[in-house]
Amino acid sequence: MTPLRAHGERIRRRAWLVLLITLIAVAGSVWSSFNAGTTYTARATLGISSTGRSPDQDAVLASGYIDMFNDASYLDQVRQQASAPAGVTLAARTAAASPIIYIEASGKNPDDVARVAPAAASAFRDDVNAGLKRDRDARVAAIQQEIDKQTAALNARDISPQAVDLATRAITDLQGRINDIQSDSSNQLQDLQLASGVSASSSELVTSAGLALVGGLILGCLAAIGLAYARNRVETESDVRDRLGVTPLGTITAGRSVRARHERTQQYKRLSNLVASSPKRPIVVAVVSASRNVGTTDVATALARFRAAQGERTLLVHTDPLASPVDDAALTGVVDVLASAPPALLDEAIVPGRDGAFDELPAGCREDDPFAVFTAPRWNALMEAATSRVEVVVVAVVPLLEAAEGQTICAAADTTVLVAEKDETRLPDARAALDLLAQVDVDPLGVVLVGPQHGNGTSDGQSAANDSTDRTTDRDLPVTNGETITERGVETVADDTPSIADPTTDITQNMTADTVRVRAIAPSPRPRADDLPTDAGGVERSTEPEDAGARR
Repeated sequence: MTPLRAHGERIRRRAWLVLLITLIAVAGSVWSSFNAGTTYTARATLGISSTGRSPDQDAVLASGYIDMFNDASYLDQVRQQASAPAGVTLAARTAAASPIIYIEASGKNPDDVARVAPAAASAFRDDVNAGLKRDRDARVAAIQQEIDKQTAALNARDISPQAVDLATRAITDLQGRINDIQSDSSNQLQDLQLASGVSASSSELVTSAGLALVGGLILGCLAAIGLAYARNRVETESDVRDRLGVTPLGTITAGRSVRARHERTQQYKRLSNLVASSPKRPIVVAVVSASRNVGTTDVATALARFRAAQGERTLLVHTDPLASPVDDAALTGVVDVLASAPPALLDEAIVPGRDGAFDELPAGCREDDPFAVFTAPRWNALMEAATSRVEVVVVAVVPLLEAAEGQTICAAADTTVLVAEKDETRLPDARAALDLLAQVDVDPLGVVLVGPQHGNGTSDGQSAANDSTDRTTDRDLPVTNGETITERGVETVADDTPSIADPTTDITQNMTADTVRVRAIAPSPRPRADDLPTDAGGVERSTEPEDAGARR
């Protein structure tokens, strides 16, 4: 998933927030448009024209004057001088990059703005020009003092003709400088047009609402993305890749529709093929999560089922008594096998799987703390005994953050798959689980995101596993309501063959509210590997039924 698609998914999941912010923005714009009414604006124009200086230089000076006018403290002074009422606002701006300055007054009363704009411009002009005049007067006064000194020297009795000539020339030059200063109009503001009329403007409802709609959507999308990061949960495959630094192995989607169930089945099959891509046989696959969730058992069950579906002898090992789907309160389990020094009791502890496709090893005792028996030598011995009986061992591991023995189990596995519950697993918990795996030199194959449970209590893994045994013409699409389903040219017809009655079998365990099984037959126990018949070539032939029934 690209970053753009990841952000799109975050926005989609929080569409309510985007919609809420957009509605608030549009409603605010509409309310403002209705209450704004008509606004009147009057403009007075001033200019700067300096002798011996280019207009672009005067334009720079005009920008400085505008900053001076728009300063809050100075603007209050101008408002007082122009007697501007409270409802009139004043502002100055330039006409592009020119030495022309516009003084604008805006308000609801056209007479007020027509009076205030010229008055404010005149007050500003007079203030600026008065400051320039004070500077000129100071310079002239300094020169005049020099003239007075030279004049006093001329009135001396013992002055020589040569000194008279020098003093006269100095007085002439100083007087010329005074004339130049007094005639220089540089930097002064001049009136160009003080009264230019009043213009009226009203807010356009459609334009304002459109701009608010666009702004609200942008702000809402940014808020949705920000909320996703602030929530600190694993939500998308992009979070797995970018925020955990681990390869995402896919997302097991939720949903009870035919299409959702079919897609979920295919996702589990792809995950099974990915795990089976290792040429090593026998192989031990550990499925583990940071904290307890239904996804760990679901993924482990699906991997075991689909490996068995491709002809590999498979054993599913449960190590978490609180999450094991096998009713093992009175059965010999992993804890008992470890306590009796493996492989003793292993054959006794293994029970047929839910539909005979694979075998299961229950977790065992639910009351005592099993940590004492989960030693590395004992667990390695158990795995060695298990792999001597089957080709694939799938272990549903206890949560890493809740049981220390999870590290021992994962360290002995050939492949480790980390399961994260979508929208529920916290990023700090996932990082802590990865750190615990790194402590025992375990590099997980990747992270699988799983969705929530179905409303009827059937988890994703169980639902997908049930789907995998349905019969269709070309695709694994279940049949609903006994009708024919045709999708993109693929037709599936319900089988009218009735289920075989078995008092120990509850067919409803393999059904969901919106799906009926195409065909259900009573399960038969899966024979041991050494009991399987062989063909002429000495290859074992599976006696597994074509479509297994409900869980044993």
